[in-house]
Amino acid sequence: MKKAIFLWMLGLIFSGAAFAQEKNLLPKDVELSGDWAVYDKYVWRGFTLDEDPVIQTGVYLKYGNATAGIWNSNDSAYGDAANSAELDYLFDYTVQAGKAALSAGYTYYNFPAASSSSREYYLGISCDLPFAPGVTYYHDYKEKGDYIDANISRSFPVMDGVSLDISAHAGYNSKLFIAGKGGDYAVKAAAPVQLTGSLTVTPNFGYSAAAGDLKNKNDGNQSSVTYGGLSLSYNF
Repeated sequence: MKKAIFLWMLGLIFSGAAFAQEKNLLPKDVELSGDWAVYDKYVWRGFTLDEDPVIQTGVYLKYGNATAGIWNSNDSAYGDAANSAELDYLFDYTVQAGKAALSAGYTYYNFPAASSSSREYYLGISCDLPFAPGVTYYHDYKEKGDYIDANISRSFPVMDGVSLDISAHAGYNSKLFIAGKGGDYAVKAAAPVQLTGSLTVTPNFGYSAAAGDLKNKNDGNQSSVTYGGLSLSYNF
C-alpha cells in the first residue's frame, strides 16, 4: 500500500509539473525535469541496500542557482527484510566561479518501511577541466558521520545524439552507518541516447567495492557488486 502511495504521489507531482509548464503557469525562468529508472539492485556509497530490482523516480524544480526535488526508491519485494523503500527531499544551491562550480545542499532521507530517517548537508566543488574532477563533503548530523567523495568522469561521443560516459569515484566513510572508518570505490559506464530534444534514455552498468570497516564482516560487512539498469530523463 505504501509503495503504491509513493508512486502515485510522484506521478501526480510529475503530471502536475508538466501541466503547469504546458499552460505557462510557472515563470519562464523556472526549469522542470524528472527521471525514472529501474536497476537490478540498489547500490549506494558501497552499501548494497537492496538485492531486489528497484524502481527510482525523481522530480526537480530549478530556479536560478537553486534546485529542489523529491526522489523515491521502491524495491520489487516491498516489505521484505531489506526495508529499502526511500523518499528523499533535496535542496541544492550551485554557483559558477570561473571553471569551478561551488555547491551546497541538504538532503532529508526518509525510510518509511524501516520507520527511520536521516539528515545530511554537503559542500562540494567540481571543475570544468579534463576528466571533470570533483570533491564533495557530506555530514550527517543525525547519525553523526561524515563521507567524502572524490570523482572523475569523461564523455566520449559515439555518434549524433549518442555518447559513452565513463565515471569513477572513491569515497571515505567515517562512522556513517558503520562504527569505524572505511570507504568504497566504483566505476560506471553509461550510454545516453537522446531520443528527442527533451527525452533521454540511458542504459548503464556499474561496479562497486567496499574497503576498510565498510568491508569488515564485523562492521559494514559489504561485498563487491556489479549492477545495471535503464533510466529515462525528461526536461520540460
